[in-house]
Amino acid sequence: MSCEYLDYRGGYYCKKANKSISSGTYDKYCKWSDTRNCTLFNESSSSGGCFLTSACTNARGLDDDCYELTTLRSFRDTWLKSQPGGSNEIKEYYRIAPKIVEEIDSRSDKFSIYERIYEQLVSPCLRLIENKEYDAAFALYKDQTLALAASYLRE
Repeated sequence: MSCEYLDYRGGYYCKKANKSISSGTYDKYCKWSDTRNCTLFNESSSSGGCFLTSACTNARGLDDDCYELTTLRSFRDTWLKSQPGGSNEIKEYYRIAPKIVEEIDSRSDKFSIYERIYEQLVSPCLRLIENKEYDAAFALYKDQTLALAASYLRE
């Protein structure tokens, strides 16, 4: 039995995310008989919780199972989650990041903003993770997220 939000429309389609999904995403997230286990269902309708990275890769036309998202999700779910306070950092990110993305999405220059975020945040974090510089990758991601919140949110 697969997810109640799954549909087949000449390809896999997630009614929760309101978009077509790749077979890799289907294999990874959508085969659950219990939607409580589904990352797409529980964390975000379109991003699996990597809101800023998802927005950047989506703006570039990349799939939900692209290298960038897979790497950063794995980093979050393995290294960061195992760190003291890591779960609280993840919760805080989930509180702030969707609001940042929502604000950026409302702007006419969103694609150039996402490209800049990709170059200043996503790409450098990937290099740090590839070099096993996990503390530095986390510090960069957190600092950049807070800077984006200061720029785009009025909390």
